[in-house]
Amino acid sequence: MQNSIFDKIKNANSITILTHAKTDGDAVGSALAFFYYAKEQGKEPTILIDSAIPSNLLWLPGIENINAKKVNGGDLAITVDCATAERLGRNKFKLSSFKDTISVDHHQDNDRFAKLNLVKPGYSSTAEYIYDLFVKHDQDISPDVARNILVGILTDTGGLKFNSATPDTFRKVASLLEVVDKKVDYFSLPLFQSLPHKLFMLKKYAYDNVKFYNNNEVAIFELSHEDLLRLGVDITDTKIILDIALSLDSTKLVGAICEDEIGVNYVSLRSKCDIDVSKIATKFGGGGHVQASGCKIISDFKNATKIITDALVKGLK
Repeated sequence: MQNSIFDKIKNANSITILTHAKTDGDAVGSALAFFYYAKEQGKEPTILIDSAIPSNLLWLPGIENINAKKVNGGDLAITVDCATAERLGRNKFKLSSFKDTISVDHHQDNDRFAKLNLVKPGYSSTAEYIYDLFVKHDQDISPDVARNILVGILTDTGGLKFNSATPDTFRKVASLLEVVDKKVDYFSLPLFQSLPHKLFMLKKYAYDNVKFYNNNEVAIFELSHEDLLRLGVDITDTKIILDIALSLDSTKLVGAICEDEIGVNYVSLRSKCDIDVSKIATKFGGGGHVQASGCKIISDFKNATKIITDALVKGLK
């Protein structure tokens, strides 16, 4: 297939890989997977992310290549795990400077902003879709590529806990573990069981300050800009608190409202029992998946908290 992403990588002189701001494991893992593949083809790719890197990903070999060079254009831009150009943050302004653009994604609300859009919403993660792209086009999966695909799959499925992880997902994970020749704790320990002290304190704060509504069916975490500064954490760190409330048998919907800067609030939504939180996120210009979505609300913190609390309470009705 002459128009495949792999042909475009081989034919490009310069390649830049981008993913979404407020980044996560699927985004970083997917970006690094293509980074290492391009390196294996004799290229010198660049990764750009307008975001701090979550602390549980800093152990990854190759992480130092993210934002190591300044790039303002070139032959090929590959965006991964990004539903809209807007989600690239400040890097969205660079897209028009590339001769060719490709979007590789699994979000159901992807708006097909690239010239070539490889979008498969049925996948657990963009990384799992990348695995199938390699298989479909008979590309070898090296240990470096496999390691990063695994990181993407494991983080976006909560360690294979979410119902987006199908039996086929488990088979792919087993196959990739054989390629990297590692036991699963090589990934599970740094990804899920190696909290820095500041994140332990963040979880402690969240336990003490979570608010419940509707007989504990809805849980809300509120973190003001002042709270983030005092705790020494970044927006990318705050997703770890969502599981605190989801672990309760009574809780069906969880929202975390975090004031990144005064008047700019990022909202993460989670659910169980197949309640579609993407419908709530979409109302506020966001999106995502049925059980994991998010949005941004430009408003004072108190008002943003009220808006999301009301929306989640109504979401149960």
